[in-house]
This record gives sequence, structure tokens and C-alpha cells, in this order.
Amino acid sequence: MAESVREMVEIVYKPMKKVVILDRTEYALEQFVSDVVTFARSGQHIGVLWAEGVLFVPVPMPLETDRVMDDLLEGTAYWTGVMFTLKEKYEPTIKMAGTEVPVMNVTPNQPMRDVARWLKESSKRGESSA
Repeated sequence: MAESVREMVEIVYKPMKKVVILDRTEYALEQFVSDVVTFARSGQHIGVLWAEGVLFVPVPMPLETDRVMDDLLEGTAYWTGVMFTLKEKYEPTIKMAGTEVPVMNVTPNQPMRDVARWLKESSKRGESSA
């Protein structure tokens, strides 16, 4: 019996071109950790990211309008906000009072690395915590 030959599916890679951040809030490291742990304890899913010495939590705009969806397909993402703190050293979890929250190292992702650099440059604290 002859094997059928199947053509490979076309893969199109369209990296993000722009991130529009509507609001950003910088926290001291202790307050950031406290808030993240509070969210986690309440059962809310929270994605904590790290790159370039910055811990951050983006809040993407819901994809409920045609404009936001069309812009996303063309390479522009909208975030309603991002909370962040400086933390030079990556650690795989945030820990406080018996609660651990995973932290994803997004250093390999160029757009997230660029966002982290921008947040770091916009920081009012100037120096990161260990």
C-alpha cells in the first residue's frame, strides 16, 4: 500500500510590531509581590512575566471589538494596563506567606524584552532590587 504524500501546512510568522499600553503602574518590589500573591489567593489567574530586570503583569485589552481584533492581526496589541517592578535577578516563583506564584522568563521573546526595557527606562526608581 502506497503512503500518501501530504504537503506541509503553510506557516506564517507575523511578529508583533507594536504594543499600545494605556496605563502603567510601578510598584516597590514588596508591594508588587503582596498584590500578586493577593490576586493568586483570590483565585484570579495572574501571569507574571520577567525580562531585562523587570517583573511585570500585562492586562491585555479584550478582543471584543473589530478594531482591536483587526489591529492585533496587523501586529498591534493593546494593553489596558501593566503593573511592574524592578527586579534584576530572575527567580522562577514569587513567594510570600506560604503562597508561590510562577514567574515566566520571557527573555527569548523580543517584543516582551522590548516592553521590559521600556518599562525599566520609564521607572522612577532607577535601580532594581536583587
